[in-house]
Parts: sequence; structure tokens; C-alpha cells
Amino acid sequence: VVSLLVSAPDQKTMFQLLLEQVGRVVPFDEAVIYLLEGEFIRPVSWLGYERFHPNTDMDSHTIPWKNLSNLNHMIETGQPVINTDTYNHPDWVVLPQGAHIRSYAGVPIRKQDQVIGFLNVHSTVAGLFNQTHLESLAIFADEVAIAIDKTRLLEETRQRVSELEVINKVSSSLNAAETLDEMMPVFIDGLLEIVNTQNGAIFLYDPLGNELGLTVRRGLYETFSTPPIQPGEGIIGHVFTTGQVYYSPEFISDPLVLQKTISQVPAGIGGLCLPLRTARAIFGVLVLAFETSRGPSTGQVHLVETLADIAGNTFHRMRLFEETEIRLQYLSALRTIDLAIATSFDLRVTLNVVLEQTLVQLAVDAADILLYN
Repeated sequence: VVSLLVSAPDQKTMFQLLLEQVGRVVPFDEAVIYLLEGEFIRPVSWLGYERFHPNTDMDSHTIPWKNLSNLNHMIETGQPVINTDTYNHPDWVVLPQGAHIRSYAGVPIRKQDQVIGFLNVHSTVAGLFNQTHLESLAIFADEVAIAIDKTRLLEETRQRVSELEVINKVSSSLNAAETLDEMMPVFIDGLLEIVNTQNGAIFLYDPLGNELGLTVRRGLYETFSTPPIQPGEGIIGHVFTTGQVYYSPEFISDPLVLQKTISQVPAGIGGLCLPLRTARAIFGVLVLAFETSRGPSTGQVHLVETLADIAGNTFHRMRLFEETEIRLQYLSALRTIDLAIATSFDLRVTLNVVLEQTLVQLAVDAADILLYN
């Protein structure tokens, strides 16, 4: 049975297969698998319920278990429960939706001696269940616990493989970029795809002005007219200064939000803000914005943090390369001017060389040299 359950394509199918197997060994009119969720139990699979509850939405149906003695007993003792005559049992609570139940058998689903759920069977016939049925149900409960654990491990493995594929894809794209201007859009577009949102931005730090400027925009940030932000100012400045990840469920109600930008932020939008750093310093802030109703999962946050670290290392490498390239161009320009001075006795030729190198190095369209007469 375990191999059959583990081979199921999803957990819902797995539970359904289990109940079908139970029905071959234990007679019942309806059966249900409940999983514990705090003070409630939630049905995850059922068989035969449609006959007695045609109008009940089982997917959204939860029950507080503390008021039910049979479930309390299984949680406290880890032992199964059998009730051969519910109408005459002092501890049985007859619920309106359970008036048809005349006999009951239930076993706990346990993981490492902790009860995580229940396998229950009901019958409209009093005295139907016996100890042999309980023993069979207990075997099935142990098998479903094993299958649940294997399914969880498989899902974790799939998730990890998926994360590694994403990391490899984004890393390859970053490595293929030749400049910072190419790298940043590739980086943020990859992250937006991962967390399934269209809204994001990158603020880069300008040390000369001691300010953070909105450099890359996506989604709602494309219409923002955000002035430069000082370190420590607002959420962006706070993340830059502290170096800590910050999650805001809703920006407009966040005490750190800048009042000068709040009018541009729609209601119902929150976001994840992360520092972008190299090994030496923080160079910017990444913002990923979501609808308040669906923030990022813990796994998504972890993945984004990993990719932000990779981007930081790539940024540092590219900046060093660009700084080295600029320095080489500067030295080459000086060498060209030095040669012109040393080899030409015509002042106009020398000055033309100076002007040409000035235009290139300063990236301007025009330049003049005025001589005093």
C-alpha cells in the first residue's frame, strides 16, 4: 500500500487511494482523514460523505477538536477509539450533521509519537466495528503517516532542485551581462519571475551625493517620481543603513514609509526590501512589491536573499572591471597627449589631440580651449 500511496501524483490522490484501500478491509458508510491544525481538525480526504452531506463544502470545513471526547482521547493517549452504539454512549456528542452515525471507529495518525491527524470510519449500523477493524485501521494509519512523510521529503527535494535551477539560470544571466546597465534589469526580472509579481525596483547608492536613487523600475514603480532618498530615510534608507531585510505587509500603513512618496503607493500593496551588498559595503536596496493578501513565502525570501548575495558579488566584479577599464582609458589618453606634446612642434595639433581626448574621457559633445593673448 505504501508504494501505491507514494506513487500518487499528489497528496489528495494519495489520501483518496488510501480510503479506497481501507474500504476493502473495513466496512463503512463514510470515512474521513483529518489533519490537525492547531485547535481545529481539517478534512483532507473523504469517501461516502456525499451521500449524507450533499450540500457541505468539505474543503473549507473545520471542526474544533477540544469538544470531542473521542479525538481528545486519541491525542492524549495515542490510542484508537471504538464506539459500537453512539446513541447510548455517555461521551458521544451527537452533532446535527452526524445524527446518522450509529457506530464509530477512529485511529490516530502519528509521526514520531506525535498525533498529526485521524483516520475515522462511520456506519449507520450499530455494533458494526470490532477490535479487528481497529487493528486494520491502525495499520493503514501508520502507512499514511509514512507516505505523508515521504511525500513531504519528495516535495522538499523538488523544491530544492527548483531553487537550484533558478539560481543557476539567474547566475548564468548575470555572468553573461557585460555591464552594470545590462546586469540590473536581468537581475530584477529574474527575481520578479521567482516571486510571481510584476512590481519591483532597485535603488543604488551614490556616494558623491550620499543618496539612493531609483535606478531600475518595474510595474507600479515605472510611474513613480521618487526624489533621491537619504540613508536612514524611509524604508529604503532604513534597509540601507541597517543592512537588514524588511517586510512591510502594507506600505501606506507602515510607520517608516516616506510621507513624500505615500501618495504614489496604492492601498493593499506591501513589499520585501533587501540590502544589496558586496563583501565590503552595501551598494543599494532591492524592493519587491506584492498584494497584501499574498506575501512571499519563507522559501521565496530565502531564495531571493541567496540571489541578492550572488548579484552583490557580480556587481562588485563588474564595478572593479569598469573602474579598471576607465583607469586604463585615462592612462591611454594621457599617453596619447604626452606623445603629441613630445613629437609635434605645432601647437594646434597638440591642442586638437587634447580636445579629442577630453571629448572621449568626459563623454561630452563639445569642448574648447581658449588661449589668452
